[in-house]
Amino acid sequence: MSLVLSYNEVVQVGLRIASSVDLTTFCVRATATPRVGKRLEDLRIVINAPVTRASLQRCLTLAPNLVDLDLLLSNPDIPGILDGVVLRNLRFFRTNLPHHLLPAFFAAHARISVLVLDACHAPDCDCPLGATHLPHLKCISGPAPCVTRFVNNGLTRLTMSSPDDGGSTSLVLRSLPLRLYTLCTLTIDFGADDHDVLQSVIASFPAIRKLKLLEKPSEARGRTSTRRAWNNTATWSKDLLSLPLLEELMLRTGSTLVRRSASEDEERKAIMRWVSGLRSATRGRPHYHPSLYHIGVWYRSDDNDNGVVTHWSQHAGAWVRASILLHPPQDYDFV
Repeated sequence: MSLVLSYNEVVQVGLRIASSVDLTTFCVRATATPRVGKRLEDLRIVINAPVTRASLQRCLTLAPNLVDLDLLLSNPDIPGILDGVVLRNLRFFRTNLPHHLLPAFFAAHARISVLVLDACHAPDCDCPLGATHLPHLKCISGPAPCVTRFVNNGLTRLTMSSPDDGGSTSLVLRSLPLRLYTLCTLTIDFGADDHDVLQSVIASFPAIRKLKLLEKPSEARGRTSTRRAWNNTATWSKDLLSLPLLEELMLRTGSTLVRRSASEDEERKAIMRWVSGLRSATRGRPHYHPSLYHIGVWYRSDDNDNGVVTHWSQHAGAWVRASILLHPPQDYDFV
């Protein structure tokens, strides 16, 4: 258990609880000295061992002024775990609790602005959060069929994982009831055979500035088609132009980008085809994107050596390779 704590003034801002012992220790301290809990604003509960509902509820009750809360448990399906918990200042909430445990808690915490959800665990993708309304929500992350229920005109950042049933992210995007012009940042995963993913983004989020597309890893390495949406240079470039405010594009794929991995010359030609719409620099008239200045591609990510991460940036009208990383670690943070 780590505390930001002065025992003279009892000034406490952040706390991480990583075990049932930490949980008990905090409850004892906060019960003996209530200011310890009341001064707490940021609480991270990440426990990989069994805990009781009573101890967790006691802990949260002793910290009524939390602004940020992480609640990640090894066995999260604990009925009634959030019953009676009221955190009036809560703005950030990340949890892996099953969604059926959350509706009443959300009803009492309508001012949440950042929400990070894990798997739903509801049968037939019938998420119990369907009637939940969080009017102040700005950022949300979670399974696509669940988080799309929270899409509203104030949302600025959205991260969606594809449906557990293997359904298409594109279909989920196209099912949205409105076009969202406030969204600035979008992260989605997609299937290798989903050649309409960019068009689905255009249809739903025409004003995005940062787009991250994460191709789902293939279950059968080397057996999937190498055809991808961006192989059709003219269509891919035209679709990018249909996102006129786009500044950054990030793409992770198991396929190859160039014949010779990490070749700067070949990568430059590939990137220039994307941003100009031309298959050859000497043929036709280029139509350059008005705002795109950064493209990051992690290609051959399904390879045993995890492939190549390359970043390209536009400087004074010219595209240059800003960085190259060979064989990134499996848990590489692609940002």
